[in-house]
Amino acid sequence: APLFSYTNFRDSYANTGGTPFFVRKLPGFVREHGRHPFFRTQTFGIRTRTWGLSASSFILTEAGRPLSDILDAITPARDIRPAGQSRTRKVPTMSSLLNRIEQSLPSLSGAERAIGEYILKHPDLVPNMTTRDLSKNSGVSESSVVRFCKSIGIGSFKSFKLELVKDLTLTGMNLTDFDILHHQDAPYDLFRKVTHVNKSAIEAIPSSLDRKEFEKAVSVLKDADRLLFYGVGGSATAATDAYYKFTKLGYPCQSHHDFHFMLSAIPYLDKHSVFFAISNSGKTKDVLELARFAKSKGATVIAITNLDKSPLYREADIRLCTPVVEQDHRIGSISSRMTQLTLIDALYLSLFHAIGESVIDQYHEARNEVLRLRR
Repeated sequence: APLFSYTNFRDSYANTGGTPFFVRKLPGFVREHGRHPFFRTQTFGIRTRTWGLSASSFILTEAGRPLSDILDAITPARDIRPAGQSRTRKVPTMSSLLNRIEQSLPSLSGAERAIGEYILKHPDLVPNMTTRDLSKNSGVSESSVVRFCKSIGIGSFKSFKLELVKDLTLTGMNLTDFDILHHQDAPYDLFRKVTHVNKSAIEAIPSSLDRKEFEKAVSVLKDADRLLFYGVGGSATAATDAYYKFTKLGYPCQSHHDFHFMLSAIPYLDKHSVFFAISNSGKTKDVLELARFAKSKGATVIAITNLDKSPLYREADIRLCTPVVEQDHRIGSISSRMTQLTLIDALYLSLFHAIGESVIDQYHEARNEVLRLRR
């Protein structure tokens, strides 16, 4: 009997008619892993709906985990919308592995860089390639492919392809859209997926953040005499966190979820003030209105928003861009909130590094008082 008879992976794709899209996308090296066939050849293809694993295909990965565990962990939900119902547009995001490759490009040799650039352009094609295929398409030698894999911390090209398949599939999932209602993940499986998407989102920030804009923000904040932070919904969490952190550095700060409360504070801003507008979409009306009002008073508007050229992106003086990691139509902000909090943490530490000597006594005084009250 097939090993996948009662797994999430099989159940999500069985009886869908023809060859499921995801199974067709699995590369040949996964389907036939050496002398152990992954899928039974006679049951894999357009001619039949029955497919599964033979008993000889209980393959262990290099980490010692069954490959079936990985596939179950990355199984996306089956789309059970009625025929003709529109789908929410999926905005592509960069996987953790692809982001690692992009960040490594400047330090790679010429041949290795050519391989990395080809993979970034054609990630869906690479899992089906041999070492010779990739070297030919990249215009380099086969030995360069092996060196490339080792340069990014992976022992072999076969291991690289396994990692890429897993990573691309996890990245293609939207944990925050409504398809999760039809998924059969156990709670711990969801925990693992949330951990992965949050990690991937944070690792993708360097590819979206302009270094000059970040350094400009730090420079402006050093000379600021008043800070306002505003965000609504999930972005309000980042605004509140920023309010707490920068207050510790001695800045006069304000943050409140109430629009009218913040509206009454903006007339007191001037050219030495900074208004933080935090919005993942960059289209939230209340955030935009306050940003425009603050700008009219001479304040510097720093936006934490995604890479899309949104109204907030265009309105801001300084843009701290986060990667596109979630859709507008979602059940809640998860990974987008993590990217916002990461930028706030980075700004806080940069400011502490710049002005910490001048506030260290007050910082310790407050800390000692907290410790006294805990006794």
